[in-house]
Amino acid sequence: MKYCCCTILLLLSLFAQAQQYNHHTIAILPFRIIGTPASPGNDSAFQQVREYENQQGILLQTGLFNSLQQDSALLAVTIQDYRITDSLLRRARIDPREAYWQDKTMICKWLKVDAVVTGILQHTKVSGRARLESDVVGKGQSKLTADRSSKRVLELKIFDGPENLELWHFSDDVLLQQLIDVNTLQLDRSLYKHIRKQFPYVL
Repeated sequence: MKYCCCTILLLLSLFAQAQQYNHHTIAILPFRIIGTPASPGNDSAFQQVREYENQQGILLQTGLFNSLQQDSALLAVTIQDYRITDSLLRRARIDPREAYWQDKTMICKWLKVDAVVTGILQHTKVSGRARLESDVVGKGQSKLTADRSSKRVLELKIFDGPENLELWHFSDDVLLQQLIDVNTLQLDRSLYKHIRKQFPYVL
């Protein structure tokens, strides 16, 4: 009996937490992949690295959307399709790759959502001599750079649109091979389970 009461109280607490923001629709912005190429400017290797990082930012955005969408029945909000998100950003003349740095209130207005989720993957080093794995998805691998170190820091944040306030922050050390399931284009199960446990909109 005591166990049942505790379980009910826990579920009510989680439901209240999910409802407290009064949000109905949220969007996931393309992730930022932060690296340190050897030579900036017009150097072709630098440009290749930047383009590659932009592609992987979209890939992680897609993975988080697909994972959350699979649990849509358990969420207190609707997740805007990432393709609509990126299309609306371009229509507003906002480069999706730069949306991470933009004012979140304005972003939410353009996207017609109540809040946005941002993500950043911190790179510690990108070797200028390393060959980029441009066909990474086709090969069934999930490496995001050719850097020898596989350790990264993944951070997720939720920003309220009307107030432009950070409401939630998630941070975890991750390995590059444990980010994306390239067969389903969803986040790695273990990583997503960790995120979902803390995600404020889960009922």
